[in-house]
Amino acid sequence: AIEIAKKCSDLIGRFDIPLFQDYISIKLDEFSAKYGDNPPTCIISKSTGWNEDNTLFFHYELDDEYHELSKDHILYKHGKAKRLDKSSNVEKDALERQHKIVFNLLSEGKLLGVLIAISAASILLKPLELQPLTCVIAGSPGAGKTTASLIATSLFYKSDDILINANATKAGIELTLSSLNSLPILLDEGALADASTNLKHLIFSVASKKGKTRGRKDLSIDTKDIMSNVFWTTEISDIDEIRRSGAFRRILYITVEKWEQFTSLFDVSERINKHYVGCGVDYIRYVINNNFSRIEFGAKLAGDVFGELSGVATTIFAGIRLLENFYEEFYKKELPHGFEALRKTVRALLKDAHRMFISSRDDVVLALQEYLYRNLYRIGKLEVEKDENGRIRMKEDGTPVYRVTRPNTEALGEYDMFTQTFYITVEGFKKIAKELEKERSILENALVNAGVMRKGENSRYSRVLGRNMRFYEIKFNDLPSNPSQDEKLDVPF
Repeated sequence: AIEIAKKCSDLIGRFDIPLFQDYISIKLDEFSAKYGDNPPTCIISKSTGWNEDNTLFFHYELDDEYHELSKDHILYKHGKAKRLDKSSNVEKDALERQHKIVFNLLSEGKLLGVLIAISAASILLKPLELQPLTCVIAGSPGAGKTTASLIATSLFYKSDDILINANATKAGIELTLSSLNSLPILLDEGALADASTNLKHLIFSVASKKGKTRGRKDLSIDTKDIMSNVFWTTEISDIDEIRRSGAFRRILYITVEKWEQFTSLFDVSERINKHYVGCGVDYIRYVINNNFSRIEFGAKLAGDVFGELSGVATTIFAGIRLLENFYEEFYKKELPHGFEALRKTVRALLKDAHRMFISSRDDVVLALQEYLYRNLYRIGKLEVEKDENGRIRMKEDGTPVYRVTRPNTEALGEYDMFTQTFYITVEGFKKIAKELEKERSILENALVNAGVMRKGENSRYSRVLGRNMRFYEIKFNDLPSNPSQDEKLDVPF
C-alpha cells in the first residue's frame, strides 16, 4: 500500500491509505466468496520453460491463474516482456506476417532457416530429452551473423535486449542462461571481448544441461539448470581447441562470408527482428496440445546416420519436424515435400562438421605433428655440424658432431635433425597427452600402432639436458630427408 501510495502521489498529490485498505478488504471478500476454502494454487517460476511433468510452460505470453513467470524475471525486469494483444488487428497482422516470413525462410532452405529450426528445437529439449547444442557462427565482419541470430531468437522474446554485454561475468552469463530455459539465447563474442568466459566452457555447460556447482552458506549445493540451444557469433574461434576436445560432438559449426548465405528473401539492413516478435509462442502451444512421439521417432531416425554427431543432428531434425507439423496445421494444408531444401542444408553442414572435426580427431599422427610444430620453442634442437665442404663432421666413433640449441622454456624433449627423430621426455609426453586432451596410454598405443613411435620408454643421453633420461622415440616417416627453409609446414626445423 505504501509503495502504491508513493507512485500515486506523483499523479494525484494525495493518497488515502485507509480507503485503499478498505478496497483490498472488499477484493479479498470477493475472492473468498468465489473460491471458498479451496482457492486455486498459482505456481510462480523464476525461469522460463517446462514444469516437472511437461504440462505447463512458463512464458510471459502463457501466464494464467495457475502458473506464471515471476515478475522479477529478466524479461520483466528491463521491460522486455510485452504480451501481445490478440484483439488488436495491428498485432494480429504482425504475428501472421512473422509466421509467413518464417515459413518462407524454412522453405528457402538456407542458413537462416537452419538457425530458426535450432531456435524452435529449444522448446523440445526437455520433453523429448534432446541434446542441447551450441551453434557457432563464424565468418566475415558485416555478414549479418548477429542479425540472423536475433531474427531466429526473436521467435520467442525481444532478444535484441538480451545480448550479453562487455561487463558480463561467467556467473552472470550462467544466470541469464538458466533464467531462459527452453528458449534460444544469443551470445555475441564481440560484446564479450573483455569477459571472463570462453567458447569451450560454454559448449560443455550447455551440453551437460548444468551450470557450475556452488556451495551455499548452509553447506548445501546449488547447481543452475541450463536447458537451451545457444548461438555464439564470432569473427574467429579456436577450431584446433575444439578439435582436440570432445566439444565437436556438442556443436554445429557454421562459417559465413556474406548475408546471401543466410537468405535471399530480404536484406540484412531490414532488421526484421525489430518489428516481429513472438510467433514462436504458437509453437509452444502446439507442443502442449499434441503428442510428439512421431516427431521424436522421425528426428532420431534422421540423426542416427551421423555417428558421433547424432545427438546434434537429432535435435535439429526435431526442430524441423516440429515446424513442418505446425505449419501444416497453421495453413491447413499438407506440405508434400516438407522443408526438404532445409534438411539438405543441414545434412551438408553435418557432413562438413564430420570432416572438420571427427576425421581430424581420429588422425592421431596428424594431431601430434601439428602439436609439435606449434610447440617448437619447447623442444631442443640437435643440428649436425658441417665442414667448409658441406660434409658432416664425424667423431672417431663414427657419430656426427652436434650443435645443440636449447629451448627458451621447459623442454618437452629434443629433435635430432640428422635422424629426423623426436625424443620426448616422459614428463613431456604426459604434458602433450594432457594438452591434446587424450588419455596417455591410449595416445601411446595409437602412435605405436600407427608406426611412428617405438613402444615404451627408452633410456638415452640427452645432449640438451646433459644427462641420461628416458624418452619416447617418435619419427614421422613422411618427413623429407633434405628439408629446405621454405618447407616450414612440412618439417619442424
